[in-house]
Amino acid sequence: ILHLPFEITMIIFEHCLPQYPCTSRPLAVDLALFGWICGQSRAVAFAAPRLWRAFTMNLNTMMISHQAKALQEWLRRSGPLPISIDIVLPADQPCCLQEMNNIVSLILAHSCRWEYIGLMLPFESLRF
Repeated sequence: ILHLPFEITMIIFEHCLPQYPCTSRPLAVDLALFGWICGQSRAVAFAAPRLWRAFTMNLNTMMISHQAKALQEWLRRSGPLPISIDIVLPADQPCCLQEMNNIVSLILAHSCRWEYIGLMLPFESLRF
């Protein structure tokens, strides 16, 4: 990987991910693996918006602040490209409306880029 051009490395990484717009991977799992290979692979993964266009987030109320920051970073890294988002709050998770409003606000700020959106959230979190 150290001697491959940026574009070739990015294409290899794209082929390792589910085909867009599939969002079957959890937030950052596959892309984090690319960052562990070496510094150059991390630089490619973080600088290639096409790798950040689709994601799934299963919310956990114990980690929702961290997940909101991760979502914000993911959206930033996806650049101006269309995005595919799946966000789920499992039924067994209690809902903190303030934190849910933060997540929904982040998503709404990028609504012009939505190519696919799937939200399974409490109705209360969708009211502003």
